[in-house]
Amino acid sequence: MQRFFFYFLLILTITSCDRQSFEERFMETCPYERRFPVYHHQLVIPVEIIPHQKMYKVGDTMTIRSVFSDSIYDNNFQTYFKVKNFPFRPAKALYKFTEEGFDYGFRLNELIVDDQYDHQYFSKTTRADESVGRVIYDAKEGYYHYEIKIVLQTPGVYSTIMDEVFNNTPKDFQQERLEEVLSQIEFDEYCGESFSIKTVISGEPHYNDFIDELIYLDEVIFWDDLNSFNGPISNGNDPIEWNGVFLFEVVE
Repeated sequence: MQRFFFYFLLILTITSCDRQSFEERFMETCPYERRFPVYHHQLVIPVEIIPHQKMYKVGDTMTIRSVFSDSIYDNNFQTYFKVKNFPFRPAKALYKFTEEGFDYGFRLNELIVDDQYDHQYFSKTTRADESVGRVIYDAKEGYYHYEIKIVLQTPGVYSTIMDEVFNNTPKDFQQERLEEVLSQIEFDEYCGESFSIKTVISGEPHYNDFIDELIYLDEVIFWDDLNSFNGPISNGNDPIEWNGVFLFEVVE
């Protein structure tokens, strides 16, 4: 028994030393205070809703726009990194809530996307259709830009949800895709093990104004996979604040 206890303490000590040495080695190359206990970059992409309202009227046009500098804020390392020529591919979905469940928001309203953004439209069955495009990088001015417009034609309560195609790379291909992207871009002082893209709404997202719809989005559509820092859901691991969730209502 004493021998077993000795070996247990020895293994525990070695594991702790290995972990500590990894932490020390990591901090030597990436000397930033981390917000979370992970070792990768979390690049924040801001999204504006124009006009930014809780209620719209049929016939109004909503613009979903991202215009941001190539000095991009890192939510984990809590500082800015210069990232040039990143091939951002934002994916946006629009849900309309009904008494029976949900309807496909883009099919009920007019979606307008300029040709420069290489727009692709993907029809879905169990979830809302997706609008996917390419963010334009202006190297001379040092900023990125992308936008879509929605002419609101059908009354109801809606929610956007936005993600980045890079985040959904299948696990078996993540390292290959990471290396491919890093070979295409300039990422000054890149030091994490990887990176992810966080899509953040600028301004009030109206979570507490549409609690029932938000809960339905989480529990039924995303199978309890969503979470929130300040909102009314806490089931899953994927924060809505990082996935461009914006709720609103369209009236006659």
